[in-house]
This record gives sequence, structure tokens and C-alpha cells, in this order.
Amino acid sequence: GGEPQGAFGFEYRKSRIDDTPSTNTQIGNLAGFTTSLPTRGSDNVWEAFGEVELPVLRNVPFAEELTFNVSGRYTDYKSYGSDTTYKVGGLYSPTRWLSLRGSYGTSYRAPALFEQFLGATSGFLPSNIDPCDDLASVNNPTVANRCLTVDNLPANFVQNNSVTVLQLGGAEANLKAETSKNLTFGTVFQPPLGSFGNLSLAVDYFRIEINDGVAQLSSTTLLNGCYNGSRPEYCVFIDREPFTIPGTGALTVNQRYINIATDIVKGIDFVARFDKDIGPGKLDIGANVVHILDRINQTNPDSEATNFVGSIGNPKWAGVGHIGYDIGPWYV
Repeated sequence: GGEPQGAFGFEYRKSRIDDTPSTNTQIGNLAGFTTSLPTRGSDNVWEAFGEVELPVLRNVPFAEELTFNVSGRYTDYKSYGSDTTYKVGGLYSPTRWLSLRGSYGTSYRAPALFEQFLGATSGFLPSNIDPCDDLASVNNPTVANRCLTVDNLPANFVQNNSVTVLQLGGAEANLKAETSKNLTFGTVFQPPLGSFGNLSLAVDYFRIEINDGVAQLSSTTLLNGCYNGSRPEYCVFIDREPFTIPGTGALTVNQRYINIATDIVKGIDFVARFDKDIGPGKLDIGANVVHILDRINQTNPDSEATNFVGSIGNPKWAGVGHIGYDIGPWYV
């Protein structure tokens, strides 16, 4: 089928972030503004990668072309360790006017420096989101038991403070990379039209699934999961000031970036192009259209996944088309 081809390489990258608010911002000395600490950190990565293309058959009966492509990448981040990704694909053309193609691969997104090293940025919520607020009237025995035995609050406890919420990076919470699986397959149709022009039609199905997505859970989700016992792992994000003199039982929620979300996108791509010599130049007409079948997100594993297809900013159909005329050095 031809000569195999390959490409191999190594790469090193280093990045850092240093966002230092003013001293007054850091110590909370600005009326009407929350406190923000520096966002500061660095990361580096070593990578080795390779790609091989293998043309197996060409210009033989029932196989105008049969080609396979394999690629892989080894990555070692200082922040979270090493990972390996790969992709395998192929193209089969039984005739000159019909091609079948497909690929399957894995990929990842390393946490951004902001997501890793965001300095504590404070905010405040009403006292009534504290599950232990007005403890005497709490009806859930699991919540009441935690307030009494773990937080050591008195049975008549009433929260008199706002709940402090700290937005934080996830480096100290062992934040890892997002990973994904990607599947595509489709066909390309190029019928011989002779002097009528050149036509190309392509239809491809795709499915992308992202796991361990980097996100922040809401304060309410963290508090409910911890206190009602459904998600005891969320309790590491909750801090309670001891209810002793001078302590008041004040509550702090640490909203860190963690690996929690899942996203799935499925759809069909349509590509059409036609060109024909007309007069002194060439007429060019084309369109790219995508039909989204599913755009599913689940950030909180205790909640139903949401399909956003059809909502604002998530259309079922989207596309772009063009009509042009190519003549000499000009394209209109």
C-alpha cells in the first residue's frame, strides 16, 4: 500500500501563575469586598509521543485504499504524576468515490494552574444554611447526631454567624487530570460527476465522554452530603469552630476544585462541498452542520444528570455555510 510513515518527539513545558492581590485585599481591609489571598504556583511536564501511519493496500480490487494510523503519548506532570493516552484509526475506500473512516482514542486535560493554586477567596452565606442552625428543631436524626456528637454543639445551639465560604484551589486535595474517551466513525461520498463539477459529502458520528471533570460543588451540596451521611467524604471540606469560650460554633465551607463531574456529548457532523469551473474562475459552495444528540452533564453524583440539548447556548442544530468565487489571486 505504500511506505509507512512515522513521527516521534519529546517535549518539556513549564508554567507558573502569580496573582497577588493588594495588601488591603489580602487582610480584608476594603469595605464591601471579600478577602483574597495570592494565587501562586508552578507546574512542569515531560512528554514523549509518536505516530505511525501504515498504508496496507492501495489501488487493488475492492480496496482503493486501506490505511491505519496509531499514535500515543506518555506524559509526566509534576503536579499529579504520569499518564498515557493513545489513538487508533483507519480509512477504507472500497472504491474511488466511497470511503469509510473511524477512530477511537483517549485524552486528558491537566488541571489549570488557577484550578490548582487558587488562593482562598472568602464569601458569606446566611446562617440558616448551617444544618445545625436552631438545633432543637432539627428533625433529621442523622444530622442532629452529627451536630451533637461530632461538632459537640449544645442541644439548644442557634447559629448567630454568617457561614464563611472559601473558594480554593485543589492542589492540596490531590486534584488530578480530567480524562476522556473519544469515538468517531463515518463515511465520505465523492460521486464522479464529470464536467458537472466536484461534489463531496461526509457524515460522521462522534461520542465524547469526560470523566473526573474538574469542578466545584456548591456549599449546600457539601453541607448536605456531610451532615446527612450520604457523602461522608465531603466532611473534609467543612470546618466548625469549637463551641467554647471564645468559640461560637461558626461554620466554614471550603469549596475546592475536585474531580467530580462527568460530561457526555454525542452528535453527527455533516459536511458538504461543491465546486465547478464557471467562466474565468471557480464557484465554491460549502456547508458544515452539526446535530447534537446529547449534551449531558452531571456534577453532583447524587443528582440526576442533565441533558442541556435545546437550552440557551446549547442548540440541537448549528452550522455555517459559504458561497464563493475563486478567480486568479482573488476569492470573493
